[in-house]
Amino acid sequence: MDDRFHASRFWAAADDFQVSWLNLVPAILGILGEAAPPAEAVSRRVRLARSASAPLPRAVLDRFEARSGIGVLETYGMTEAAGQIAANPLPRSQRRPGSAGCPPGSRCASSASTVANCHRPRPARVEIRGRQVIGAYLGPGRAPIHRPAARTAGCATGDLASVTPAASSTSLDAATT
Repeated sequence: MDDRFHASRFWAAADDFQVSWLNLVPAILGILGEAAPPAEAVSRRVRLARSASAPLPRAVLDRFEARSGIGVLETYGMTEAAGQIAANPLPRSQRRPGSAGCPPGSRCASSASTVANCHRPRPARVEIRGRQVIGAYLGPGRAPIHRPAARTAGCATGDLASVTPAASSTSLDAATT
């Protein structure tokens, strides 16, 4: 791909490289939601656009999907957890716009123990735990900074979210940094 983003060339590049899914930040989804739509062959081939790195405003999601014909899968992740922390389900009918989805394989909780029991959950700090959460930070020429409790007691992410009980599991809503 190109070393810089160009809205005017994006869909042609996706076609040239036979892209089958997209990994985009909300700002790029917003720009593409205002740009010329992709060719029909491209929108049929692209299975989904994954959104990450920042909360995705509902208006941006709706505009991109309407313009491109490509569904958006909202997710949440960070380096300390080997990437993915939470994701919406692949079937469009099961996705919850505004939610980062459910944690597959990791535990994600709010620092406020009552959040999931509230009728109107309030944002609280996100904590993650699981085997994929790092146990130490490394730096060049420095000894590791160990985080032995991160895998069992939780790693504070610095992000805020509401944790909402869904039909079958807990989802992370409106993650922000």
